[in-house]
Amino acid sequence: MNELWGRLESLFEAHAPTLLPTLRPPASAQQIEAAERTMGISFTEDLRAAYLRHDGAADETMEHRPFFFHYGAWCSLERMLEKWHSMCDLVASLKDEPGGDDQFPVEDDSWADLEVRPEYWNRHRIPVSRTNTINSLYVDLQPGPAGVRGQLLQDSGAGEPLVIARSLNEYLGTMADRIEQGLLAWDNNKGWVNASTGTTVLEWKSMWGR
Repeated sequence: MNELWGRLESLFEAHAPTLLPTLRPPASAQQIEAAERTMGISFTEDLRAAYLRHDGAADETMEHRPFFFHYGAWCSLERMLEKWHSMCDLVASLKDEPGGDDQFPVEDDSWADLEVRPEYWNRHRIPVSRTNTINSLYVDLQPGPAGVRGQLLQDSGAGEPLVIARSLNEYLGTMADRIEQGLLAWDNNKGWVNASTGTTVLEWKSMWGR
């Protein structure tokens, strides 16, 4: 992961110089462990390595600054916990509503081929991006039977998150590959765009060329 980050930072310096200064200083191991205790989870190794490199990206002017991820500002640990607590509170309120438990079904044989548990949200999803809406990216620590622990989910808030990478490491590796291949470009107003069309990248899997 550190080798990948060295590669990314060199690419940002050459191709996205306004992005590089937004990356925050590293989080400490103690800060990460405190966040893990609060959420009752353990970070994946690539997630831990990312935060030991940078504690997210600055988002003080989030309304005007292009996002680090294609789908939101990279959360600092503080922002991560804010988002996580907010989602926990939202789920608690949903469960109190008539029929709310229907959004959190019990696992059965019908789940066998599912990468993502068909729940609105659960506390084992770690928010790594934030926007001014409910849209987010999550590292999924409790995938469906056909999924992978640590897979990266894109969630529009409609309760049907999509797997966009098998890990945060894979996502960032794809970012580096596509910059080097001239397929992904940084726009100071839009953020990550398709280099050939100039359109904002909203669906990350489109960057896989599939």
